[in-house]
Amino acid sequence: MKLCKKLLAILLTAALLLTVSSGVLAKTESRTPEVPDGYDGLVVISVEALPLGIDYLLLPQYVPYHAGESVAQLTARVLDEYGLNYEAGDIDSFYLTAIEWPYLSDVSINVPDYLMEQLIENYCYDEEDGWDQDEPVDNMLAAGCYTYYSGWMIADNDVLTDVGASEVTVEEGHVYRWMYSIYGYGMDIGMSDGWGMFPPFENPAMGVERSEAYILLAEILTEPDAMDLILSDPDVYDCYMAFYNAIAYLGSTQEEIDAAADALLEALLSGPEVLMGDVDLDGDITVTDALLVLRAAMGLIELEGDAAIAADWDDDGNTSVTDALFILREAMGI
Repeated sequence: MKLCKKLLAILLTAALLLTVSSGVLAKTESRTPEVPDGYDGLVVISVEALPLGIDYLLLPQYVPYHAGESVAQLTARVLDEYGLNYEAGDIDSFYLTAIEWPYLSDVSINVPDYLMEQLIENYCYDEEDGWDQDEPVDNMLAAGCYTYYSGWMIADNDVLTDVGASEVTVEEGHVYRWMYSIYGYGMDIGMSDGWGMFPPFENPAMGVERSEAYILLAEILTEPDAMDLILSDPDVYDCYMAFYNAIAYLGSTQEEIDAAADALLEALLSGPEVLMGDVDLDGDITVTDALLVLRAAMGLIELEGDAAIAADWDDDGNTSVTDALFILREAMGI
């Protein structure tokens, strides 16, 4: 699945319909594929807790970075911009141990069934007594919550870093994912063998790469009109929801994620059909449409978007009196 930024920027009219129950919305100033003044490039960042089934604290989104900036510096800046409390120690020895997850106490934990089986079998969860460790306090999702093995991990392009975030230099176009793991030191999120300390199991998350899908989501977030497109077309909305559910569910396979992304791209790129002559976009061709085209041809009004497409009846790239006459004839049935 290959993604093209320029193609998306041209063909998508998009700002994501945000449907997460517990996530923080993407910041308005982040919704641009252009590098803001004072920065040197863009990367995608997310904060997520997929093993708990609570999706994203920060949706995958573009953020600008400074040349030479570390992932620790980038992370601290982004969390500070959102006003989120966190615990990580000094920036030069950054070790993220806790992040504030607003309203976490009101969110239902929904661990995938296949993972819950492992938690039960390996004494991390008891069906009568619950978790083997305390649940979060004051909405701080911290290492050691729920299970003894839980904690925050950072992946660079779907690979867990083998050094701390302070030692990873931000690189253009990379995807950085802060992920909360509750079992096997990243085994649950499919990026670790559990250091040989945990029994192997059939894990659908193992080896699944989400970075390209996250870039797609970040691309959509950069476009200001996707809300209208997604909400106005039920088929596009269904494709978006299928895509979101695929990337937000830890147990999705690579094939499921790629298929959902491809389907969403196809739906967004095709968009709703424009009825030629229906300039006011009410679903019918009427005398009113012809009058609108005539006024546009005379320079009295300016037609944009789908209205401009519908007005160009003869498909010559211009809105003219001829177009108005053809549309009038169509409206009158002659």
